[in-house]
Amino acid sequence: MQAALEAAERTVESEEPQHSSAARAILGDERLCVSLLRLVAFAVRLPAPDGGGADTLRRHQQRAVGHAACRLAAVVLAAPADCYPEAQQSFAEALLQTQTLHAAARQLAACAAALKPGPAPPSPALCVACLRCVTQALSAVSSIASLTSCKSTHEALAGDLAATHLLDHAARVLLLAKAGSGAEGRSACGSFGMAFTSLMALLPRGGGGQAAGPSEGGGAGGSGSGAGAGGHSGGAPAMAARLDSRYGGSLPEAILGGIMGRLLACPHPWQGPWPGLVEDTWRLAAALLRREVLCPGAMVLLESFQTSFGEHLGALLHLCCRELTVADDRGLCILPPAPPPGLSPALAGGALPLLERLLRRAGEDPAGPEASILYHAAYHEALLPLLAHGEPLQAGALVATVTKLLRRAEPLAMMGEGVGAMGLCMAYPVLTRVVDCGEAVQLPVAASPSRGAPSASPAAGRVALVLSLALPEWLPELSRLVRQAAAVDEAAWAEEQAWARRTAAASGGGGSSRGGGGRAEVADVPAVPPAPAGDLGALMKWMVAVLYHLAQAMVLADGSVPSACSDMGKDDSWWWGSVLEASDVFGLVGSGLRLLERRRPCPQAWYFLYELISSMAIRLFALWPECAYEALRAHDPPSACWRPEAVRALGAVMRGLGARPRTLEGLEVMAECLEAWAAGEEAEELPEDLPQAGTAWWAPLLVPPAEARRRLGLPPACSSPACASLAGDSEAGLRRQQCGRCGRASYCCRECQVAHWKAGHKEACGKAAADE
Repeated sequence: MQAALEAAERTVESEEPQHSSAARAILGDERLCVSLLRLVAFAVRLPAPDGGGADTLRRHQQRAVGHAACRLAAVVLAAPADCYPEAQQSFAEALLQTQTLHAAARQLAACAAALKPGPAPPSPALCVACLRCVTQALSAVSSIASLTSCKSTHEALAGDLAATHLLDHAARVLLLAKAGSGAEGRSACGSFGMAFTSLMALLPRGGGGQAAGPSEGGGAGGSGSGAGAGGHSGGAPAMAARLDSRYGGSLPEAILGGIMGRLLACPHPWQGPWPGLVEDTWRLAAALLRREVLCPGAMVLLESFQTSFGEHLGALLHLCCRELTVADDRGLCILPPAPPPGLSPALAGGALPLLERLLRRAGEDPAGPEASILYHAAYHEALLPLLAHGEPLQAGALVATVTKLLRRAEPLAMMGEGVGAMGLCMAYPVLTRVVDCGEAVQLPVAASPSRGAPSASPAAGRVALVLSLALPEWLPELSRLVRQAAAVDEAAWAEEQAWARRTAAASGGGGSSRGGGGRAEVADVPAVPPAPAGDLGALMKWMVAVLYHLAQAMVLADGSVPSACSDMGKDDSWWWGSVLEASDVFGLVGSGLRLLERRRPCPQAWYFLYELISSMAIRLFALWPECAYEALRAHDPPSACWRPEAVRALGAVMRGLGARPRTLEGLEVMAECLEAWAAGEEAEELPEDLPQAGTAWWAPLLVPPAEARRRLGLPPACSSPACASLAGDSEAGLRRQQCGRCGRASYCCRECQVAHWKAGHKEACGKAAADE
């Protein structure tokens, strides 16, 4: 009988939805339906496993047959609705009328009693038997809930679940059996997650219901959690809050996987109760991804579970953002002015605070589970929409956290190696998606009719505020990392050239010398060339992104662009000049010149990099020729890269690419000037009226960083310029400690205050006190 039931289950599951002949045959035969109902009733009324001598071989066989019958009933109910909708509804009603859920709840309560801790832990066989009871009870719940257009059946199901506390008993068994690992444990946890989600979908959004999850004392949790004032159920976070962390992350990961399976199978996730369920699932994920759950005690969650957590989080993010962006006829991303239906539940459920918390823990422990989860979740793909539509304070706090991650990053992270890649993964989409390779994301921006100052939609204004805070803090750090990574690549290139020269010398006859040093020279040559420092393509992509935004900063620094702060009566161009200075734009462009000269990347593939370096070099040379002269006289890279040979090589490439005559003329004049200076002669300077980069859509909307912090609701930045403290879960809730002497400086921690005091605040603080 067990073999026949399992064969029927496999046949129903393997059939195509449009050819459900096996399900039709079962539902269309009254005798088969009645027999299946009797087997299910028999299965849930069997005595619960107790691990004692009462479990005979016959009892084991009865449980196996009953389990197979419950699984067959579930797949028959889950068959396509056009199979036999009336027969499916009648079968579901018969299951409820025979009090299947009441009997299953009593059976699970007995299982929980058998699993209670005693002098000896429960045996593995007892745990497996109890977990099979959970699976067979909850599979029917999910299948009945999946039936569409069965309102009366759904109401009866919700009533029976609330009356029997079936999910409470199931959750207790999962905890006591330490489920989450093994085939039976993961199957039971997945069934629990799907049943829990189905129950939340059935409950009215403002009504009561069962709070699924074990109580802290071990008993049933009771009913009446229902929905909160916001109109969404509180069951998911309440259940997550009761998960006992001493069982590790395997149990919550499996439950979250079951919930995600139910959500992803929903054909219309943004209708009815489903938006509230998605919001609850984000809260559940935030509760499950706590450090005490991921790393209980001294243990670390297995890599496979970290991967699964990340994949579940990525699937949830994709569910919320899959219809977020569309492309226009040029392929550019269009971000809507109002949050779409899928993004609102993610924001309300705390997606941004969760991301920031994971980032801070990953920054403190790059080898920890949070870093692995973020890597597999691919969170950065939806970062710009989240920042554009999220709460201002949360968006600003995330930007500040990314700034501290960049300060912790190593140069090799620019090339896919080293520590600190997480901050770069978050900064890159903000810098690139908003311009989309130099073109603006198409957000509605209009001009104010009264002042001529720019105005924008809420989404565009939020993105501009985020950029106002991010660019002045990120660009200096990114420029430093790019320059240092370029220096590392140049050292690797020098090793490659030295190896090539030594190999050529050895193959030219030095190996045949018997008395000289030829044989030793051949022996000293490595068999393989030195390994490259990292991914050169990644470094060049970063150079493009940073140079583009520094080009925009150069446009803003001359004060010719109408500003969003022009109505404040302030000249805000000065702070862009300080950003250019802090970013060492001359050194960065010099690094780019040297990189193009030594590596010679494909001009067609990297045209934008050649174009950016050409235009920025000409513009810098025209505006600040004295800086170019000092760079030419420097003896240490990367400033020494301002050499006539590099500029002429760049001009030759741009000529082959068909660059504009004005660009070619500028490069030629610049090379002649550098050659004259190198020979100690006077040189003709470039005119200052050279064409400059076009203005991005967001440039007129930018405000000074302090104003951006005020509008976003963030506290003042830590006065220590090198602050990289990641204490706490968010920048938003951190308290600042003011300097007790001058009261002008504020710090996030004692370490930053001491470091700033030694770095020069001691003198500035004494001067401020004397002035007062």
